[in-house]
Amino acid sequence: MTKNKYAREKRIARKIRSLLLDLMGRKCKICKKKKGPWHLDHKYERTWALKKHSRLDRMKRYLKDWANDNLRVLCPFCNCSDGGKRRWRKHVRSNVR
Repeated sequence: MTKNKYAREKRIARKIRSLLLDLMGRKCKICKKKKGPWHLDHKYERTWALKKHSRLDRMKRYLKDWANDNLRVLCPFCNCSDGGKRRWRKHVRSNVR
């Protein structure tokens, strides 16, 4: 990928991310905090691997996930604590059998 194409894709990805944050209200869904930085969090597990896609591709997939009501805005604290709870619940469920 050429340097200009990479810079262009990066710029477009930032615009898409900003659009997503505007559409979702730039407010944490759990604690209602209105000051960033923001994390885009999946309510349910995503069906695609994060590292296998370019930044622009990921933003396009985030748009699809938002349209399917599988994306929300969280502050870093809520995202880390919520993700840990979900992983813990999954771990407990798999060990209960």
